[in-house]
Amino acid sequence: MKSFEYKKFIYLYFLWFASSSTASAFNLQEAWVAAQQHSIDYQIAFHQKNSIQEQQQRAKSVFFPRVSGDINYQYKPHSSSSVKQTQGWNIQLSQTLFNASEMSRYSQSRYDSEVAEQIYHSVKEKLLYNVTENYFKILLSNENIATYKAEKMSYEQQVEQAKALFNKGVATALDVHEAQAGYDNALAQETSAILKKQILENQFNDYTGLDGKEIEMVNISNLIERYLLRISQHSLEEWQKMALENNHEYKAQKYDVSSKEEAIKVVKNKRWPVLVAQVDYQNNYHRSVSQDGGHQNFRTGTDASIQLRAKIPLLTGGELSSEMRESLNQYEAAKARLVASERQIKLAIRQAYTESNAAHYQILAQERALVSSQLKLKSTETGQKYGMRNRLEIIQARQAVAQAEQKLAEARYNFLIAYAALIRESGLGLEGNL
Repeated sequence: MKSFEYKKFIYLYFLWFASSSTASAFNLQEAWVAAQQHSIDYQIAFHQKNSIQEQQQRAKSVFFPRVSGDINYQYKPHSSSSVKQTQGWNIQLSQTLFNASEMSRYSQSRYDSEVAEQIYHSVKEKLLYNVTENYFKILLSNENIATYKAEKMSYEQQVEQAKALFNKGVATALDVHEAQAGYDNALAQETSAILKKQILENQFNDYTGLDGKEIEMVNISNLIERYLLRISQHSLEEWQKMALENNHEYKAQKYDVSSKEEAIKVVKNKRWPVLVAQVDYQNNYHRSVSQDGGHQNFRTGTDASIQLRAKIPLLTGGELSSEMRESLNQYEAAKARLVASERQIKLAIRQAYTESNAAHYQILAQERALVSSQLKLKSTETGQKYGMRNRLEIIQARQAVAQAEQKLAEARYNFLIAYAALIRESGLGLEGNL
């Protein structure tokens, strides 16, 4: 038993030393940074957020003064008119004094900007969670491989011992075959775990652009104790309440409902008059020629005007009514999506909370199961020395220890992943809470 545990410890220590001594080794936080720089989905969400937020600035610009100007020049060489040349310039200043529809549109753009912001944060949290889940699964694969490797090495020694005893006539061929079967089973399990790890490393590379072989090991016991304390600070109902206050997807849906409500006001306010003030200033130069072509006149004129225009929709052919019906339906759809989002988030919180607690109890149970399996293996090995146990019972006891270690490792990492899901769904942010 001690030899089995020592071999597993040596393998894990070798992995830790190899990663810590490599210049490119990285921890989870560094993987998060790399993922944000590498992920295309994250970059798309970032630029979409910026793009939508520019719409808010455009909606606001309607209420600022607008200045435009133009320059004109005209020459008529064969015209019957006496005016042969005209040139000038004018400048125009306009200011919207009242536009209820555009005011509502600006309010809507503010909510749309918040929607884009929350969607961006949601994409970011999903990316960080995927990296975290993948990171922990690779560490679990390392532990499983270490367990199977140590088990395989123990069986390898047992095969050699059984062969030596068989040659001396002390052991039977069955003893050799049983030891060889245990070795082959451990080898198959190790190969399967290595292949699974390679798949996880490929996924990790897709998320971050980093090599999953170079991740740093973590102190699981310290993490579990710290996370258990955080989970126990709040009840399930409190976690759900925090999620409805902080979850980015839910907040995006709430802002979307407000946006659709403002869209209704945009249509309603189109029936109000639009009031615009406009100031024009013109400066023109004219050159005219007499009918005989012998006399030229030059004239310069300026003109200034102030206008106050009110635009009132009288008949729209049913356009506004159609827009109103469309806006009302979009508003009702947004409210329905908000209800669906609330139910989904509450369910996700409940599942993550339940899984984390279940994983904790499974950790406690597997720790006891591991101790029992180790004691059984020790007793079986002692019984073999006195002829009370055979090699098959040794193989079965050793396999039970390996399975108990594997299940304990799975329970620990399942707890860490469930906690990460709880933090993500609650909207508290993985950065700073993991």
